[in-house]
Amino acid sequence: MTEGVERLKGETPTWERLPCWLGVKAAFGGPPSLAWLSPFSELSCRGRPSPRVHAAPQGRAPEDDIIEIPVEC
Repeated sequence: MTEGVERLKGETPTWERLPCWLGVKAAFGGPPSLAWLSPFSELSCRGRPSPRVHAAPQGRAPEDDIIEIPVEC
């Protein structure tokens, strides 16, 4: 019977004993990195736009939308 994680990853569990450091590297997915400690390491400002956020319409603003604020010197 496979464990939940192995089943989700599509792997066959190998119940072999790994040295501690190799187990840590396997769990975190690679060599040591500060990204291991940051929950934001996978974030990017250049990612695809969210489907929940709509882009503002581009083009000239209609004259009715312009507000003039008087400035006193």
